[in-house]
Amino acid sequence: MKHILTNLFTWIISCTALSASDVVHEMTIEPRLPFPSKVLEGSFIGKSGNTLFYGGGVTDTSNGHFTFAGNDVYCVSKTSEGYDQKQAFRLPQSIAFPAYCSTSQGLILAGGITPKGPASDVFMVSDSMGSFKELPQLPVSVYRAGFGVLKSKLILAGGIQDGAPSNKVWMLDLHKLKQGWQSMPDLPIASMVDGACVVQNNGVEDRLYIFGQKIFSYSASLHDWFEETATEKVKQVLPSFERSIASAWGTHHILFPNIDGKVWAFHTISKTVIPIQDWDVQQGAHFASIFWDDALWLLDGSDLSTAKFYHHASFGLFNYVILILYLLLMVGIGFYFSRKAKTSDQFFKGGGQIPWWAAGISIFATTLSAITFMAIPAKTYTSNWLYFPMSFSILLIAPVIIHWYLPFFRKLNLTSAYEYLEHRFNVSVRLVSSLLFIIFMITRIAIVLYLPSVALSTVTGISILTCILIMSVITLLYATIGGVEAVIWGDVIQGGILLGGALLSVIYIVFETGGLGETIQIAEEAHKFKMLDFAFDFSQPTFWVIFFGAGMANTLITYSSDQTIIQRYFTTHDMKAAKRSLWTNGLIALPALVLFYFIGTALYSYYTTKPDLLPVSMSNAEGIFPYFIVNELPNGVAGLLIAAIFAATMSTLSSNINSVSTAITCDFVMKIRKDIKDKSIVRVAQVSGIIACSIGMGLAVILSTLSVKSFFDEFNTFIGLLTSGLGGLFFIGIFIPRIKGYAALCGLIGSTLILLVLRNYSTLNFMMYGLVGIALSIVIGYILSFVFNEKDRAINGLTWSTRKQK
Repeated sequence: MKHILTNLFTWIISCTALSASDVVHEMTIEPRLPFPSKVLEGSFIGKSGNTLFYGGGVTDTSNGHFTFAGNDVYCVSKTSEGYDQKQAFRLPQSIAFPAYCSTSQGLILAGGITPKGPASDVFMVSDSMGSFKELPQLPVSVYRAGFGVLKSKLILAGGIQDGAPSNKVWMLDLHKLKQGWQSMPDLPIASMVDGACVVQNNGVEDRLYIFGQKIFSYSASLHDWFEETATEKVKQVLPSFERSIASAWGTHHILFPNIDGKVWAFHTISKTVIPIQDWDVQQGAHFASIFWDDALWLLDGSDLSTAKFYHHASFGLFNYVILILYLLLMVGIGFYFSRKAKTSDQFFKGGGQIPWWAAGISIFATTLSAITFMAIPAKTYTSNWLYFPMSFSILLIAPVIIHWYLPFFRKLNLTSAYEYLEHRFNVSVRLVSSLLFIIFMITRIAIVLYLPSVALSTVTGISILTCILIMSVITLLYATIGGVEAVIWGDVIQGGILLGGALLSVIYIVFETGGLGETIQIAEEAHKFKMLDFAFDFSQPTFWVIFFGAGMANTLITYSSDQTIIQRYFTTHDMKAAKRSLWTNGLIALPALVLFYFIGTALYSYYTTKPDLLPVSMSNAEGIFPYFIVNELPNGVAGLLIAAIFAATMSTLSSNINSVSTAITCDFVMKIRKDIKDKSIVRVAQVSGIIACSIGMGLAVILSTLSVKSFFDEFNTFIGLLTSGLGGLFFIGIFIPRIKGYAALCGLIGSTLILLVLRNYSTLNFMMYGLVGIALSIVIGYILSFVFNEKDRAINGLTWSTRKQK
């Protein structure tokens, strides 16, 4: 043991020793390539694939006449030695002040001024060879307009249309080109010329922003424009955004290189603005910018430059000591309980001797993963408390589980929850359900490992791969050698770290913001405490969707069909203790969730008062809480809080490993090898856990190549799609005796397939998947019970109506 711990300590130090300085954000602007001609204004810049294009503009505007720069288009390509610039092709004619934007298909130019006058032509450039694709012509001539693409729809707003300043807005669906340009709701202003236009996320959805005399955003889901409230500072600098081209940066910032020679950053959530960098520009030039190759490319009429943010992350030695001590403690717990986990009963159930309060804390820590620890604060930071009503479902579902489900699980003395399905239906239902659970668990292991690793990597400098490896290896050590007892007592410690760390964070945030009253006042003015939306709209997170879908349905699924939770019911001494464990979980979870929701709201107030501390280059919203921890909390306390994120991950991960090894061993290996010895059962369970976690680690590495907008949304989508059918099976088993094995199995499969169709071809909110999935499995199973001629089997004592029969 001493040898293992020494090597582990050395390995962790070697992985984390790369970061050794404070976190610093800076932006550097470097000249890259000279513009071939001294363009004064009206040029364009864009990208198509791995190539950057720029050109157009005028060199003289004296006496009201334009001297065009020519029709040459230049491209920049990345090479092993840097960047290569060349003349790529020529446009059909010279052009200045076109509306332009980059899409996944290529650079699109619309309208503009030509030697023949204002134009209405629209075309797309897709490669450096000058391949043009003509798109439907605009119904008006236009130049100096805002232009962007939102959800595959080109949106052109304002500008000079048919010779006059305009507020008209036009839309072209790139997937339905034959429909041509369609009229959209006008901008809520008389006209807007030279508006800076960009698509960025506002914490709820992607919107098209346009900046002029005022700030407006267009919502594709609500089909309308909205005026954005702005702080006094934003109103002061807004006029300098005129003739500036905006670029989205990070998750919620918009950058403006403007005519004053400054680069500003506007935050779409707090509606604040901060200066980022001074920039030497050609006086009076028109600016263009675009994000390409991890840099902001700035075209000021005379030079092409790049601007990059540098985020030097470091965790600090004392913080690493705290984190390493926590990790070693977890390993020690595993070795301590390894002395007892020698039999299958001890490994899977802890001998049925776990105290009810420890089992309850374990359920709490298992369900409160790092995704919750980071995603809930991120949700309330970016939006409001609309998701909070789902929190009450824990207390409302607890009596349902205790009264209707728990007696069946305890009476049958199960090890795997899916044993019940074999007793009630048949062996096929048990095996298919267990297999679906195993697939779900392995995928969940990947998600639970990957998501916090991304955020931790961003703010600490530790690589994503290192985070994944540390959490996986440590958790595997104590979960596989110590069995469920090590998992549960580890959860108890980790649950304490979670709550203690969260409470410390709230106290610090509120104190630094100016007190509780100031924190609440700032949040209230921004409507951050909004909790109820009673609109009957099942495509949006309304009360009905959140409470009945994400709340009641998903909680019922988790507590009635998830081996991870059900296994806790068997670790206590008797039924009374199992009931107490459920109530303990509920009574801890509700105030804990209030705490996590308030953390996000407090972070909003904190960063609204200190916008210069916001990381403009943050790649996902879920990193906001870890970022605050590392950059704002005192040394040592930050280590404790990052340890809490590791704890949140590892508590869920350890339970997942233990439950999936239980399902593999009990539902498959022991069914095939009925004479297997007890000692071999433990060994098989340990190996199964290692294999499952290893596969999950591999999937987590693959996930690191993907882009995720919201961890909270994606995780709940995943749960609804893959587990609702299992929840339906247990509901059918207990309450609907008529439905037998194959009808129930078809209900499980059919509901899953229909949900996949609904996800791709309907506007149903993802939080309704659980409720819809349960209903579909019941309806399909009931209908097919009249089709299949299945033999009756003894189900006395296995359904609610026959519970007293033997």
